[in-house]
Amino acid sequence: MTTEMACASRSVAGGGRGPGEHRRLARLLLLVPLLLGTSPVFASAPLDQYENFLPSTPEIQDRRTKLLWDRDATPALTYSQAAAVCSAKGKRLPTVKELATLVDEVGHDEFVIDAVIRLYIDEKAFRATPPGPFWTFQGTGKALFVIDFTNGEIRESLSGAKFVRCVV
Repeated sequence: MTTEMACASRSVAGGGRGPGEHRRLARLLLLVPLLLGTSPVFASAPLDQYENFLPSTPEIQDRRTKLLWDRDATPALTYSQAAAVCSAKGKRLPTVKELATLVDEVGHDEFVIDAVIRLYIDEKAFRATPPGPFWTFQGTGKALFVIDFTNGEIRESLSGAKFVRCVV
């Protein structure tokens, strides 16, 4: 069921309309984006987790945390490079807790460089997520942690190049 259908069903539930009226309303709601020349994308996360977005939308808003995420990851960078890239965008590295909100409980298979890899992140909301660890920010003088979306694991990491997903 799409978000529009779910919203439509909730908004008219108990309003004295029969199942046929619900189906007609749901079909009408599905046609609206097509008539406007756009096609909204729906994430595979819970229906209400993210604001609606188009395939070309560069950022996505999490309705629960109110965080605005870059949908695309940057190439692997050192920690200082990652922080500088986010800062140049007017954003920052996410905390471990913030980045962990993107880990899906159920993974999906994705083709990455001639291989099938299981990723634990919403593939529609966060397109082309590379397999491997992503930097987080823990504050000055604290340990550095990464989250790996190939297994959802959080671990300490002191150096090396990791992927980046900036947030506001």
